Amino acid sequence: MSRRAELQETLWRSDPHTALKHLIYRHYVNCWMGKILQKFPQATIVDAFAGPGAYVDGPDGSPVIFAKAYLEHSHMSRFRNLSIITAEVRPDRCDELSRRFAVLGTDKRLRIAPPLVGKFLDRFPDLLSAAHPNGSEAPVLWIVDPFAKEPPPMSVLRQCLTGPGLAVGRVARNPGRHVIPEGAGSGQGGWLSVLGCSRLAAGVCVCRWRGQGGAPGGGSRPGGRRAEDVRP
Repeated sequence: MSRRAELQETLWRSDPHTALKHLIYRHYVNCWMGKILQKFPQATIVDAFAGPGAYVDGPDGSPVIFAKAYLEHSHMSRFRNLSIITAEVRPDRCDELSRRFAVLGTDKRLRIAPPLVGKFLDRFPDLLSAAHPNGSEAPVLWIVDPFAKEPPPMSVLRQCLTGPGLAVGRVARNPGRHVIPEGAGSGQGGWLSVLGCSRLAAGVCVCRWRGQGGAPGGGSRPGGRRAEDVRP
């Protein structure tokens, strides 16, 4: 079976890029949870392109990685509430993700919402509402890593940054996936002005931590360090 055909299946094989990406996710969310879930009564992770939660050759997908990171964290006993919200365009992959979630351990402080079926842009209002129920300003970690080459519009990413304590994670296979048509430089509405990042390159781009009540970049990243990006 060709790689293109394989990627049309419910589950497909992982690859080295995926393994590296998930290693970075795992390290980052372990720090994020250790910092955020002991300070705030509620936080949320939104995985906007969730996939089926696993790969045919065994590794977990990102939503399951986040749930396990909570359940297996060394400081879990001191953690407060975390919600995990996911979206996936294909119903068969949503069903598989639900099955993967169902066999995990449970904790009343970890709330995993049923996956939303549909395209990211179509379901974005629902994701945004679920991330901020009743106008909540609890910290939200958005994982926005689409399968397609074209990234979401800057206008959408800007809305992800409407409350305190927000970060957007983005992993690229190549520098081209960081090219944003809507003014990718430091001008008004560009990547720098919207996300607060200083560099665009292949790797992981995590926007500055926004401290409670402060402006973007006014706080610190989990771990206490001020930084614009994390490199593999």
